[in-house]
Amino acid sequence: MAPSDNISLDNIISQITTSNNGAALRHTIRQYPRDILEPILASSLGSGQDPLDVLDSRVNTIGMAYILSARLNVQGAPPPNWNRVLDFCRNFDPESARLVPERMTMLAKGMARYASESIGSKQAIAPLSDLVRRYPPTPSHLTTIHPIFVLVR
Repeated sequence: MAPSDNISLDNIISQITTSNNGAALRHTIRQYPRDILEPILASSLGSGQDPLDVLDSRVNTIGMAYILSARLNVQGAPPPNWNRVLDFCRNFDPESARLVPERMTMLAKGMARYASESIGSKQAIAPLSDLVRRYPPTPSHLTTIHPIFVLVR
């Protein structure tokens, strides 16, 4: 069976909520073809429920990074509730987030773009500041998020 044969957001959420190994979860999610994965991550559960309502940013950092970044970057996807974005940026687990640097960069770019186009660029400053403060392993590390933060006005 190909990785895309049994892909649904419900299955992905099940993997996210039952996984206790971040590296294994990252590997599992990365197996899916990106052109199939992104629209699925940006959708609702089969019941119509927002997948972000069943996840906790402290415990499910990797899964939330995938879903939030997809929702902020997939054309036509409903944007996440901005309070969920703020909560994630304040409370994510930094070690888990470092396992998915490409998603954290995608999230930061999506936040900056969404704020600029929809709610005002200044709304992205606080959550990007949280990412810049919490994501690097030490304060002396620069990340791909730093230039995004610097360019927000």
